[in-house]
Amino acid sequence: MVVKIGHMLNILQAWPISPWVTWAVLPVFIILARLLDYTVMTLRYSSLSGRRRAAVAMMSFLEVAVWLIVAIQVLERFHDPMVIIASSLAFAVGTYAGITLQESFSGGSVMIRITTAKPADGLMLSLASLGVGMTIFEARGSTGSVNQLVIGVNRKMLPQVLAVVERYFSRAFFTIEEVAYVSQGARLGSRKISRARNSRKR
Repeated sequence: MVVKIGHMLNILQAWPISPWVTWAVLPVFIILARLLDYTVMTLRYSSLSGRRRAAVAMMSFLEVAVWLIVAIQVLERFHDPMVIIASSLAFAVGTYAGITLQESFSGGSVMIRITTAKPADGLMLSLASLGVGMTIFEARGSTGSVNQLVIGVNRKMLPQVLAVVERYFSRAFFTIEEVAYVSQGARLGSRKISRARNSRKR
């Protein structure tokens, strides 16, 4: 047991200064840390419903452990400009890969929120034909009663959905938000359309 703890402490000590460590080992650890950042961030949303809490806790532990290792090694070599450049490049690559990973969890989905005083029954039927669900909330604005429409949609279908929205509400106020996590029961359009096309081919 003492040997294992000593071996773990040796990992936290400064590694030999060499191009191999600067351009390979450190960047790999930084990219891994960024991937864990985005994975923990994404899974945290699903854990709010009681799922994956153990996975989030374990990944958070790994995330901190990796960042501690990276911090110790970078600070020991902070005088070397190559270490700064390699670490910065690795951070950028890890961020890009983390965003891609996050989008794969959510399916690259977005949430559209529309505020309008007009009835939205026609829009709801049009979106339903695309396999996209919509929820209507009654609200009150500065000009009186309004409807707030909430639409979750796959990013690939966003232009098509916006074209339908513009057809019904050309001057409506709407916002588009990033979605970190989407449950399996969401109607985002793509799956239903693909199934409908397959049934037509049969």
